[in-house]
Amino acid sequence: MMVEENFWYWLAGLLEGEGSFLAPIPAVPRKPRLSISMSDEDVIARVANAFGLKYFVRKQRQSHHKIMYLSNMQGSTAIKIMRTIQPVMGIRRQQQIENAIVKSERDYEPITEIKMPLQNSIHELHWLAGILEGEGSFFPANNHNPNLPTVRLWMTDEDIVARVAHIWNLKYQSYQRNEKVKTAYIVLLSGKRAVELMQQLHPLMGIRRQGQIDKALASYDPDFYRKSHMKQCALQPNEVRRVRQLLKQGYKHKEIAAMFDVKWTVIADISCGRTWAWLED
Repeated sequence: MMVEENFWYWLAGLLEGEGSFLAPIPAVPRKPRLSISMSDEDVIARVANAFGLKYFVRKQRQSHHKIMYLSNMQGSTAIKIMRTIQPVMGIRRQQQIENAIVKSERDYEPITEIKMPLQNSIHELHWLAGILEGEGSFFPANNHNPNLPTVRLWMTDEDIVARVAHIWNLKYQSYQRNEKVKTAYIVLLSGKRAVELMQQLHPLMGIRRQGQIDKALASYDPDFYRKSHMKQCALQPNEVRRVRQLLKQGYKHKEIAAMFDVKWTVIADISCGRTWAWLED
């Protein structure tokens, strides 16, 4: 079973959100099961192909439901995979893995050794790609959040959301609709940092997520704030250049302000470089 190291971190992230770690059933008492089900066929195919397995189509319960794809592993293969990713998993998933394996009365060494990825490492990026493939959302900028594409993680596992929040150097929030549902935890990354992350993640994601990222990136304009500033300014670039010429010629701020029908403070800001410093003459 030849699987590159980065794949394990991606798989750990993906199974954190979309995996099922199941104890053996009575009919097969020594075969724990590892299962993953998603509507993204390309993602399921990637998992199945890595281990030389087939994947299946699950029947739709209702005609309007999405087609779901399923990949199953059991027995020694499932145990080895679970043991490999266990150190990188969250608290709830680690316990599920332990319960599944202990009840099998069998154990196997992990296929390879992986551990929590270092900050800003390639392993961390692949783990993020996995968790966001399963539980992330990629939103384009809109009228309420102009030029702020957003990456969101929403889960009921506080430790995983806290881990991602730490990676992004952000705080996370909790949300509970009512007492009947679990508390959800949310972290949001927006703006330029979100754009930079999405650009890094893009080649690691599935087809559907890549499409979401493309829309989000298309909604971002790196020149947005300068353009917005120009729209709100009392003077336009050519006028600012003329102001600078007049300043060099010795005109006073109030004299120039009267020529352009603006406040003298507008001219003073240009003179000292508080505004329009980026504009070349």
